[in-house]
Amino acid sequence: MVLEDNKLWFCTNCKKEVYAELQANPHLELCGCKLEADEMQTPWIRFSAKAVFEERQEIRDAIMAKSAIVNTLYRNMQDNPIFKVFNLKDIDGWMINLGNVRGLKKDEAFARPVHFKF
Repeated sequence: MVLEDNKLWFCTNCKKEVYAELQANPHLELCGCKLEADEMQTPWIRFSAKAVFEERQEIRDAIMAKSAIVNTLYRNMQDNPIFKVFNLKDIDGWMINLGNVRGLKKDEAFARPVHFKF
């Protein structure tokens, strides 16, 4: 949701099941895409990481300022203890487009897969 101190930050509510899951096992995997008109050029990102919860008021404020949905859901709660923020550590993943899906004929026009780790 925000990039601060060279870290990706997200938020959740400590009453939610996802919070309990991340407390029990902080290792996670995320994947997503943005479908393009030319589906073969649709970019994908997939990575694994570890969630690290920290009490950072300035991060809470930044997320509230950036995200309309978080602001609507948690209006006036950025200093409430149920509003939790976490960053991602040990990120390891790939950026790729659908043109690189196994089984399709290779095409030089497709972006090369990019591995990232930090």
